[in-house]
Amino acid sequence: MKRLLLLQKAVKESVSIPVIAANFIRSPEQAEKQLEEGYQDMVGSARNFICDPHWALKAKEGRPEDIRRCIGCLHCIESFISNAGVGKPGECALNPGIGMEKAYFNPPQIGKGKKAVVIGAGPAGLTSAIELARRGFSVTVLEKGEKAGGQVITAAAGHLKNKLYWCIEDMMTQAEKLGVEFRFNTEANKDNVAALKPDGIVIATGSKPVIPRSIKGIDRDNVCAAPDILLRKVKLENKKVAVIGSGLTGLETAENLALDGNDVTIIEAAPSVAPKAWFQHIDDSLSRLNPLGVKILTSTSLDSISDGEITVKTESGNNETLPCDYVVLAVGVRPDKSLLDEMQNITVNTVIVGDANHGGSIGKANQDAYRELGRIR
Repeated sequence: MKRLLLLQKAVKESVSIPVIAANFIRSPEQAEKQLEEGYQDMVGSARNFICDPHWALKAKEGRPEDIRRCIGCLHCIESFISNAGVGKPGECALNPGIGMEKAYFNPPQIGKGKKAVVIGAGPAGLTSAIELARRGFSVTVLEKGEKAGGQVITAAAGHLKNKLYWCIEDMMTQAEKLGVEFRFNTEANKDNVAALKPDGIVIATGSKPVIPRSIKGIDRDNVCAAPDILLRKVKLENKKVAVIGSGLTGLETAENLALDGNDVTIIEAAPSVAPKAWFQHIDDSLSRLNPLGVKILTSTSLDSISDGEITVKTESGNNETLPCDYVVLAVGVRPDKSLLDEMQNITVNTVIVGDANHGGSIGKANQDAYRELGRIR
């Protein structure tokens, strides 16, 4: 960011016309500061107004805390390209009203006198709570953790990823202003949910890391899941580490490990890196991983784990042994549907959303929550 600001200032000092610049400006305070310090004459932005079309009005009215900040996730650009071919509008990871503003800003007031319970305070849970409150429901959120965020807490722990948590902070601000009640350190069960006498229930319990039990040695003490590394529950230094899986979580985990001085090798069964990820995210990650010396083996699968080494199966079908002190699993997640049956017994108006429905990004979780809420009456 500093380098970009210096480039802007150099342009401004070299020309005699006003300079408008667009960079990662996300708050009115930042915009004012860059104007005052002479980096530019005018502030330009695009994604800010996709994420929050009332950004400028909230700034003018002195309500910066109400601004829904863009987290730079590129879901907008990805969706614009993918949706155009099927006749759908683009999307924003945090603004579910894109392309259907009339309906979004005039939500049906069907919740007057009704109660709703949301289980889980990740992105899908928070979106659900906000939208139900906007529709008139009295909403209570039960979250087993000590704070909101779900898997975004893990994602935001990656190197240079802290801005991802902005979305949780902003949704919490909006939810609290709408009167949503939050009960943290509270694990939902049929008794405490039923006691609230809800007319509708949203299950947003997220997902759990996949542990491939078929792999010999998977239960060894030197094996953990990627979130343990990102959240610093396991701290490794100067070790030979194999990260299994090259999705975005795997790439971010590998980066954290390499920055801690570990010798890191990524093992990917597919023929290409992060086969389901958007190419800009892949390019961004690789631009930082390559200088750190992280090795990536594609078309290679983990076969077994033993003392000081792992055995992998290569594209040719041969087994090879690699030196390895620690194995980190980043092979995906599995939806947590464990509460579905007992919640449906409390009310038929029960929906399951976000990663608890099917795994995906912040944007997919929020879009899924917004769509599914139409089933709660």
